[in-house]
Amino acid sequence: MAESAELMTAWFRAMNDRDEGGMRSVMAPDFHYERPGTVVDGAEETIAFFKAEWAVFPDGRLDVQKVISSGDHVVTECTWTTTHTVPFPLPDGSTIPPTGRKGVLPCATIAEARDGLLVSNRAYWDNLDMFTQLGWPLPGA
Repeated sequence: MAESAELMTAWFRAMNDRDEGGMRSVMAPDFHYERPGTVVDGAEETIAFFKAEWAVFPDGRLDVQKVISSGDHVVTECTWTTTHTVPFPLPDGSTIPPTGRKGVLPCATIAEARDGLLVSNRAYWDNLDMFTQLGWPLPGA
C-alpha cells in the first residue's frame, strides 16, 4: 500500500504533467477537493475541473517544497507559478483578458488517504495575492 506522502507526490506530478490517468490512479472515486472558492466531489469531476484550469493556465505548475506526513494524512507546502496568457472566464460569462503577468503563489495542502488512495485534498492560498500579481480587477472594486 502506498504511503500518503507518495500518493500526494504522485498526484502533484500527474497534475504538472497533465496526466489524467496518473491523477486517476491515486484518487478514490469519491475524492473530495477544496480550495478557496471551489469545492469538487468525485475523481472524474476533479479531473474535469483541472482540465479546465489547464486550458486557462497552460503553464501553471505546482512545485512542492515540503511534505510532512503522519499516517493517512499529508501536508504539503508548495508554490503555484503561472502566467496569465489566456482569457479567464468569470461566472457571469465575461472574461478577464490576458495580462501577460506572472504569478507566484505560496500555498499549502492537507490531504487524506485511505486504502492506498487519496480521498481528499484541501488547498489553501490567498486569492487576493493571486489577483494582485496577475493584475486582475479586485472583487468589489
